[in-house]
Amino acid sequence: METANVEEIVSQRFAEIMNLNPDELNLDADLFAEYGLTSVNALKLISQVEVEFDIDIDEDEARNIHKLNDVIELIKNKST
Repeated sequence: METANVEEIVSQRFAEIMNLNPDELNLDADLFAEYGLTSVNALKLISQVEVEFDIDIDEDEARNIHKLNDVIELIKNKST
């Protein structure tokens, strides 16, 4: 899958969860500090990403997600 598609899908899912405009998201912003991501919403995002891309994200990987680019890189690494 192309990186642009992964970025778009991840941004859309995160924006839906957080009620934000996906076009205004900064992929390098800290999700917790900049957007107020809670642990519940983080689990929603991880769950949606796992289903959307047919991957499994373990606890250690989930703990290392702080930016949307972290999610995108994880997807790309697991999809290859």
